[in-house]
Amino acid sequence: MAVPPPSTEEERAEAAAVAAATRAARAAIRRRARRAVRAQQRVFRSIRSCDRLFEAAESVERRAVVADALFILATDRATFRARRKVLRAYATRLERLRLRDPVLRAGAEAWIGTVRHPPKWPKGSICRNLRRWRAHGYAKDARPVAPDATTHTFEQLITTNPALAAARSRLRILAAGREVALLFGGELLFAGAGDDAGGG
Repeated sequence: MAVPPPSTEEERAEAAAVAAATRAARAAIRRRARRAVRAQQRVFRSIRSCDRLFEAAESVERRAVVADALFILATDRATFRARRKVLRAYATRLERLRLRDPVLRAGAEAWIGTVRHPPKWPKGSICRNLRRWRAHGYAKDARPVAPDATTHTFEQLITTNPALAAARSRLRILAAGREVALLFGGELLFAGAGDDAGGG
């Protein structure tokens, strides 16, 4: 087994503080899991209210990409809003830690920045956006979202952030544990789905 690089007491203490904040956020997200599920269900119901409109858009491949992106973005927005209070509290707690370790600080800043400045999701409902797009003949310049818009969901911005990937590795080195490292690296967003984000 490889021996991890030496670490200072201060570095380990910072990692422990990040771990405590992250575990608390996970617990809070789990307590509000039903709220997130209800928010997602509302998105599904909104599609059912205009299922023919959605099916019409899905019938052509280039339109389907846009329609699917609208659905993914709407789900992402609903999930974020259901957890917004918890995530803002998490960001505030991370900010108050005033981390000195540059890798952990960059990871914390990634969470803080993304929570406080989330994506600009499409305005209006899926049905309204599809209806307007159809009225414009499904023209390219009238698309409600770009085909690659799903790369800018809140979930994607967190789970693909290189600063969080580096911080995840740093937490493992500082003996915060695999579970916390994965949560901080983005798995926290799936805690409400009954995912323990790995072992301890």
